[in-house]
Amino acid sequence: MPAVTPFVAQSDGANTLDELSSLTAGDWLWAGGLVLGAVLGGIIVRRVVGALAGRKLAPLVSKLLARIAAALVFVIGFLYAMQQVGVSLGPLLGLLGLFGLAFAFAFQEVLENFIAGFFLSARRPFSIGDEITTADFEGKVEDISLRELTLRTYDGELVYVPNSAVWRNPIVNHTARETRRTTLGVGVGYDTDLEEAADILTNTLRQVDGVATDPAPQAYAHTFGASSIDFALRFWHESGIAQEWLVRDQVLKAAHAALNEAGIDIPFPQRVLTIVGSTDELTQPAG
Repeated sequence: MPAVTPFVAQSDGANTLDELSSLTAGDWLWAGGLVLGAVLGGIIVRRVVGALAGRKLAPLVSKLLARIAAALVFVIGFLYAMQQVGVSLGPLLGLLGLFGLAFAFAFQEVLENFIAGFFLSARRPFSIGDEITTADFEGKVEDISLRELTLRTYDGELVYVPNSAVWRNPIVNHTARETRRTTLGVGVGYDTDLEEAADILTNTLRQVDGVATDPAPQAYAHTFGASSIDFALRFWHESGIAQEWLVRDQVLKAAHAALNEAGIDIPFPQRVLTIVGSTDELTQPAG
């Protein structure tokens, strides 16, 4: 029976380390020159790709594509340099894969924000300067990077929202269009002539600065309230939050003055209390 030669397994990593340790100074200089060439080539490719992609894509996307292209050029140049000095590529790629896997696990959240930032930039649901609401935060977009969205709230504070949180939550872009509509409620007494009240409120809305004429403002009797018949005042205005507050203030003041001038009461809630054993009734404001 022929003798069986024992097989001694040697890891790919050990083979690669042995090959690297056997390189001479000349090999290292040659490999270093090739790697340096790859670095310079990557810089050139990054600038070219960035310039070409920047013509049609968002700045963040074009910058990301440029960096990816530069990284690919460098990796290809590095692998070519290792091959030229006699280092086996298979084991080396295996080592790089292990390092990449470890990096992905260690920086999972960073990679998640990175990918979300890329998709946000490609989709472009908002731009710098837009006023948005997302992930329970509201403000003006000041910056978006591959990791986070920077919002300046209406109180003047800066909020840094991770891109992954923005991507997972609904995004309301308040300034995506030039105008938007606001609805404001106002109540009148049950004995009010509703047609007269609607005409007064509609004419008042048309005269308020900041209320758009097209679409025209509207005043609709909306619901029977506890102490009043409630109107819904619907009007369009510029889309900014500051403009919304300003126009709402002007509309409320104008509607209050117009109804008072016409002698139309704006009632407040009241309760009628009946005392058991007495024929008297006590009326007091609800509170």
